[in-house]
Amino acid sequence: MHKTKQAIRKAAFVKEHLEHFCRDYYPHLSGTEDVEVVPLVIINGQFHAGFPLNNVPIIDSALLLHYLRDREVRFMAAASYDKHQYGIPLWQSLEEAQSRFRDYLSCPTLIKVYDSMCRESVKRSSNLGEDFDEVVSLTFEIHFMGWEEQLAHVKRAFQNQFVKYY
Repeated sequence: MHKTKQAIRKAAFVKEHLEHFCRDYYPHLSGTEDVEVVPLVIINGQFHAGFPLNNVPIIDSALLLHYLRDREVRFMAAASYDKHQYGIPLWQSLEEAQSRFRDYLSCPTLIKVYDSMCRESVKRSSNLGEDFDEVVSLTFEIHFMGWEEQLAHVKRAFQNQFVKYY
């Protein structure tokens, strides 16, 4: 929670002093009026990555680099692991990368894939005895499926985005 408040505070400061900030740190952006400042928390590990808090995206460096460098989510690598058979393009041009960036930060495509496979499960237990309240457990589980079933699921979840490369 503290880090998101810090990100909001720092983003507001940069917005307030954008001209000086660009001049001092990013001279090539000086005079550009359409600079968007996004509060963002970048974490070292994967825990909580892809799940915003206080409307501030929280992402790990791997997911961020994945968006900026790879341009797509890849599936089924060939034996040399430098080619893949399927993909979900994230962006095709710099303009598209900019317009989709905030949405990606709020819920990265890989998180969407796994989230769409999650099933909610509620379990109730009264085994602590009569003097205790019922224990209710809410869990989310990913049903492990075969590759073909998983691929079919991804195709359904990303109907107009899924690309075959063979």
